[in-house]
Amino acid sequence: MENITVIKYQITAYAADFVCRGAIAVPSFRRLSDFINDASSPFLMVDDATSARWDGALFTITAQHTGVILNKPNLVAVMPARDAPAPRPSPTEVVPKMPVPVKLLASPLLIEGHWNLARGVAWDRAMSVLRDEFLIITNANLYYLRTNARVEENLPVIFVKRSCIGLFQMSPSPKG
Repeated sequence: MENITVIKYQITAYAADFVCRGAIAVPSFRRLSDFINDASSPFLMVDDATSARWDGALFTITAQHTGVILNKPNLVAVMPARDAPAPRPSPTEVVPKMPVPVKLLASPLLIEGHWNLARGVAWDRAMSVLRDEFLIITNANLYYLRTNARVEENLPVIFVKRSCIGLFQMSPSPKG
């Protein structure tokens, strides 16, 4: 059996009732977005994990673990660390896109940022044909709904679970 080189990504995974921070190992030949959106693997294995529960606008640490397995269907969003390598474009999917301002209500979170949409594609059509479970939102601010407190700001990228989005508000598309 050959050794597979992996890249360790520090992530924060948000669920309705808890948050988990730690590291995931992604094979070096895979993009992080493809790894998170992999429907054939419903779990994320997180090493050196710290779990916390929502406590007002703050998190109260509940436990530290050498490793945990998170069930992706229970997650609302996954945020890579700010210093994570920038996503590589897939050579087969290089399509000019433009960032469109959006607000997403994915309880218990509100995410404001940009959804990079192919030019000339209606957003509702894009949502209907999208295969990925997690939307990639860039330049995002993250709020905790129960207190309207900002949890994170100026995030380079956050993956938001499409089936958790209860409200999708999009600003008018810029001319382009």
